[in-house]
Amino acid sequence: MDNYRIIDTERYYRRGVYRHFTEDCMCSTSMTARVDVTELARRSKEAGIVVRENHTE
Repeated sequence: MDNYRIIDTERYYRRGVYRHFTEDCMCSTSMTARVDVTELARRSKEAGIVVRENHTE
């Protein structure tokens, strides 16, 4: 998170491009992260809830 900067969109030299992609195109971003679900799986099993793991390494 230390690499993020606040951009002054009124003075940003690419403000037209930024506006286009945030307002006209309705673009979005996504992120994938590894999450340790060991505890979730254990508790779900105890509660009788089926958890399916999908390993995509």
